[in-house]
Amino acid sequence: LIGISAETGSAPWDRYARALAEYLSTHSIESADMGGVHLELARILDDQLGQSPKALGVLRQGIAAAADNDSLRLEMAQRLRRTGSHEQASTEYLLLLSQQPLQPVYWRELSHAFKDLGRQEQSRLALGPLLALNAATQLEQATYGMRPPRPEAAQPGAFEQTAFRVVNAHVTGGIDDGPR
Repeated sequence: LIGISAETGSAPWDRYARALAEYLSTHSIESADMGGVHLELARILDDQLGQSPKALGVLRQGIAAAADNDSLRLEMAQRLRRTGSHEQASTEYLLLLSQQPLQPVYWRELSHAFKDLGRQEQSRLALGPLLALNAATQLEQATYGMRPPRPEAAQPGAFEQTAFRVVNAHVTGGIDDGPR
């Protein structure tokens, strides 16, 4: 690609995307390394060729083949958020959190998705686990501390109970060896 780019002045991203798509179609989709190919193809389709719907389709295909591939699901959620599909993005973040509730990036992204939806209180509440995990920035700490927690103000079912139990176990159950 670099050589062709130097000769023509632009990289032939469409050729590269076709080659990746062909590779996916000729190899077993369940192979462990296919997640990376799906990620690369989605990034090329969206970032270089401006084909967001096709990129999302490639990510859905990869997730269907390997539902436990968090990288694909995170990429899907981030791309959904960038395209304005904030509700779908928040659903993807919640799915990620149901698998790995101790990942600060998922809580942070969920907070942003809720903010994009205009759900300011849910956005603020999503920062709480970041504080419990000792992963909140100063701005996130200040934002969370702006109002005292009011659990009765959250929508029923806004957060999974299992996520809070895991965070609580992390902080009080001996996983964190630091001071309490």
